[in-house]
Amino acid sequence: MEAKKPPKKTPEEEDAAREADSKAKKAAQKVQDDAADAKKTLEVKEAAADTAKINKESTEELKKGEKEIEVKKEIKAKKVAAEAPKPEDLVKPWGTPAEVWTANMPDHHFAAQIDRHSLAQQKA
Repeated sequence: MEAKKPPKKTPEEEDAAREADSKAKKAAQKVQDDAADAKKTLEVKEAAADTAKINKESTEELKKGEKEIEVKKEIKAKKVAAEAPKPEDLVKPWGTPAEVWTANMPDHHFAAQIDRHSLAQQKA
């Protein structure tokens, strides 16, 4: 029993088969290229969307932080105003209003004076 050999193809048939094979490979490559392009486009769009989301969240946090700072400043201003001595409290028989204020200065002023003194000593 001999195995039957396929009939020989003519050169034109071989060329046609190679051309069909080439077209099939090109079509398959085009499908892969299109899929890769679609994936790249998707990644770019997702990155842009992520960036927009991060920017929006950052802006909201920044605005929230600004509001918190404003509220803290208002609270501090009210506290300073409440702690400020009245002009009649600065009139004492033992000194001028400036001397009386210095002797009884609010804590936040006193702390600032100490800090300035420390800085001056460090620079000297």
